Amino acid sequence: MEDAEIVELFWARNEDAIKETDAVYGRRLNALAKNILQSREDAEESVNDTYLTAWNAMPPRRPSILATFLGKITRRLAIDRWRYRNACKRGGGEVTLALDELERTSVKLLHSKTGAALAEHVFCEPKEECEAIFSHTTGKAGMTKLDKILYLADYMEPTRDFDGVEELRRLVWEDLDQAMILGLEMSIEELKERGVPVHRNTLAALEDLQRRQQ
Repeated sequence: MEDAEIVELFWARNEDAIKETDAVYGRRLNALAKNILQSREDAEESVNDTYLTAWNAMPPRRPSILATFLGKITRRLAIDRWRYRNACKRGGGEVTLALDELERTSVKLLHSKTGAALAEHVFCEPKEECEAIFSHTTGKAGMTKLDKILYLADYMEPTRDFDGVEELRRLVWEDLDQAMILGLEMSIEELKERGVPVHRNTLAALEDLQRRQQ
């Protein structure tokens, strides 16, 4: 079938368009994708995504050279898949499971680091989200807005019923930094009352926020 005829099938929203495209160009597109990805399964998925992209593009597009049009789509999708796959494998080296002395003896502090590692290496979440997970138990100096939101969401989640939590839930909608200061102060006070060491990152987070409020 000629290119113009295949394009007309796309414009007519005739599902035979994909079957005919695969019959004419499938082998060529798979070879292109496999050359980039070095994986038959990933190449096939890229080609299937190519057909879906073409289906969504025509109309309004009416490519005069269908092979070039499809090849560009496949190349872009394959490169994007390659980058995503390798970014997941590398993980960027941003999250490490190295533990300090307090974390080695306080199991409660471990879930933030293991959670961040899973988010990065298994689920390939963005760097800023992994870093927010990494620090959501202790806090840290220089917290971003996302860091603060995740810290407070965990600290005052619906099952919490400690003294002051309702005030914290009210304040968080008015002033995020003041809510952070209150949450950190309550956490530090509770730890001291129990005779539990306070992580240095928690103290640094409170000091940093208080300094910024001056």
